[in-house]
Amino acid sequence: MSKSRVLLGTLALLIALDLARSWYARVGYERPTELWQPDPAIYSDLRWPPGAAIPDSRPLGERVYAQHCAICHGPDGRGNGPAAPSLIPRPRDFTLGEFKYKSTAPESPPAEMDLLHTVARGLDASAMPAFADVLKPEEIRAVVQYVEQFSGVFGAAAEPIAFAPLIPPSPESAERGKAAYVRLGCGSCHGADGRLWKTFEDSKGYPVRTRDLTASWTFRGSSSLDQIWLRLTTGVGVMPSYEAVSTPDERWDLVNYLASIMRVAPWDSGGRLEGPGQSKDLLARGDYLVHAEMCGLCHTQINRTGIYRDDAYLAGGMRVGLYPHGFYVSRNLTGDVETGIGGWTEEQLVQAFTNGRSPDRILNVVGMPWAFLHGFTSEDARAVATALKGLPPVKNRIPPLLRYGVIETVVGKLALPLPAAFSKKLTYAEGNFGNRDNPERLPRLLVRAQQLVLLLGMVLFFSVPRRAGRRRPVLSLVVGLVLLLLVGIAWVLYELPALAFIPPNQIAAAVVDGLPAPSDP
Repeated sequence: MSKSRVLLGTLALLIALDLARSWYARVGYERPTELWQPDPAIYSDLRWPPGAAIPDSRPLGERVYAQHCAICHGPDGRGNGPAAPSLIPRPRDFTLGEFKYKSTAPESPPAEMDLLHTVARGLDASAMPAFADVLKPEEIRAVVQYVEQFSGVFGAAAEPIAFAPLIPPSPESAERGKAAYVRLGCGSCHGADGRLWKTFEDSKGYPVRTRDLTASWTFRGSSSLDQIWLRLTTGVGVMPSYEAVSTPDERWDLVNYLASIMRVAPWDSGGRLEGPGQSKDLLARGDYLVHAEMCGLCHTQINRTGIYRDDAYLAGGMRVGLYPHGFYVSRNLTGDVETGIGGWTEEQLVQAFTNGRSPDRILNVVGMPWAFLHGFTSEDARAVATALKGLPPVKNRIPPLLRYGVIETVVGKLALPLPAAFSKKLTYAEGNFGNRDNPERLPRLLVRAQQLVLLLGMVLFFSVPRRAGRRRPVLSLVVGLVLLLLVGIAWVLYELPALAFIPPNQIAAAVVDGLPAPSDP
């Protein structure tokens, strides 16, 4: 036995074991443990890209609807598109004939012009976009006529109601409107100051939240005074019509009162952020921030076409592939003590999602982008922790990160910009990859085998006597030290950027430094 043979044999075994690790990373989480498929009446699959299955011979309205509307409103108009579970409020169910933003009497369907207007300009501060710059006028008219076919409420053309003569804004009118606000009980839903954030259920049992009456930019049907008067007259969703319990003039006074309490928009001079994301109620603020930061994007399972499983919201289990970092299975963020974060303290949660320091490991900022949450104020961070701790428990044991071998990982990272080595591609797999039986056993054995081979190789290398006539002890020592140094460098590159000795501030700065700065104009 010679030192060179020991060296070559050790390297061969290490490489073989490393290749086995890379192989297992590809097959270990190849299939989910559970596939979820929703009832089509609730969430319906679509063939991608939307509208691809509709031949050109079909009517124009049907084709436009399939391409641009079905993803939210569903192929049959029941509000059951694949995007529906991601939206609050849920998309409109056209088959019910319930339309919020209209100019006709409370008991009447909307006029066709109302629907044309909604499709063309969209609804402010909502998921309903404007299509005037996407669709031609004839396409908008065709899709509106197609939508009307989903419900039997559209018969004879409904006439818009007549506007009562305007009462110009004045302190006197606003004062009368304030009295009307109290008399009509508006504060029971919107609060005494118009800013209560309250949740109701729509006709299908889905959550609907009250509007902040001081934030006019969030009025979906427009914040113009005549449109507010119209909403009070016709009603809107869970808010009833006040036509029968108030006079037209009284509603104009109420409009003028609402105009008097409207705040300056946050982006205008003198404006500031004062929405639910700044609420003093930490649970309400945290709930808003959890949704705004899109935690559910990774921590909620999906089906084969990307429909999110809302009955297991934030219960984890989604497999996310980030080459060359490995395959992550998103953590269970519900309150389950055994498999979720129910046993964590709020401080442990805050450290995890703002500094990447969880109770059991250092979080790779590529797998869990905590750098974007690193700048949270302490109050915002506590609010998020409060909201997560309040989630109903779902039992879903999450397996550990499955990583490629050292060689493949290091080579892959060196081909990407350091120090974060951001992946060029992320893959999201459908189904639940949690509740697996000991998936970490084989990777752990392979790692232990590599460590044992490395240790034995070092012992043999330094213990094998030199051959007669060869006097190069210094060279042998240098070769051994160089190999140790290379192993150390490989370990650092393998773990980068999830290294405990790198301060979170440095990692966060390296991640966000390259982001484009927003331009105010």
